Amino acid sequence: MENKWISIKDKKPENTGHNFSEKVLICDASSGYIGMARYDFEFNSWNQHHLPDITHWMELPPPPKI
Repeated sequence: MENKWISIKDKKPENTGHNFSEKVLICDASSGYIGMARYDFEFNSWNQHHLPDITHWMELPPPPKI
């Protein structure tokens, strides 16, 4: 998997059912915050409501093999 930031203007994460995406990394341009979130397709918004300026997202890398 190639880790690339995707602009929310270009593409949203895939809807995995129940109106939510899988968890993805998000970047908020105003604060510089990078963290995990899900996209809520019912309300067309991210579940991180305290972040007003989410501009990019990327898929999470696979977990380490133990």
